[in-house]
Amino acid sequence: DANGLVSETATVYVNVRLTRERNTPPVSSPLALVTQENVPLSGASVKFLSVDEESPANLRHEIFVNEEEEGTADGVDVFGPPRLGDVAPLNPTDVNDARFVYTPLPFHHGVETLRYVSIDAHGARSAPAELVITIEEVNQAPVGACANDSPMDASVKTALGFGTASVVSAGAAADIKDEVAQKRDADVGTLRQEFVSYETAIRELEALANMSALVNGTSSASSSLLVGGAAASTALSCGDADTV
Repeated sequence: DANGLVSETATVYVNVRLTRERNTPPVSSPLALVTQENVPLSGASVKFLSVDEESPANLRHEIFVNEEEEGTADGVDVFGPPRLGDVAPLNPTDVNDARFVYTPLPFHHGVETLRYVSIDAHGARSAPAELVITIEEVNQAPVGACANDSPMDASVKTALGFGTASVVSAGAAADIKDEVAQKRDADVGTLRQEFVSYETAIRELEALANMSALVNGTSSASSSLLVGGAAASTALSCGDADTV
């Protein structure tokens, strides 16, 4: 005080509260992988490559898609979802697991060019990084469209018969032909439109449906032909696994 007397020591506490936190976005790196036709891509090395300064163990990843965004400016690259296969998490129960599985569509090959982003615990997103997956072509030997390992629906196989003799009426041939054609388009895709056994079966079914001659003295509209166990001259090619 004015007389020079000193008080006892007192403790002062100052609380400092951050009103604004600085969070840096994560960084994702380009990724290139290779697989073969019909072979899923997975394993310890099949994972997104991203780092983050604040929360490296709490990143999640997404395939970057902007093709449906309205008002996309001219000159901006447009990226869509996978077109040759499917990307799925290896461990769906852990959103922070960077590993994934890429499953090519049946009989498809080519180069899948995608973009992916990482998102940290605070919602900050990385810039899109390139993800390129090369699917190498494998020459597949043709098999009967009704073979056990064929992707054709069981209902169509049952109608045509597979592995054993079966009967297809001329009246039902047109409907069965349409089912075979639909399955060819859905299962084989644009890269295997000339899959031999599908095309041969369709042609023979069409011939049966349009046949106007008599078979054993009976109108073809009410006749039947054996499929699968019949002689080569009358069996449809879709009848057994070894016929193409």
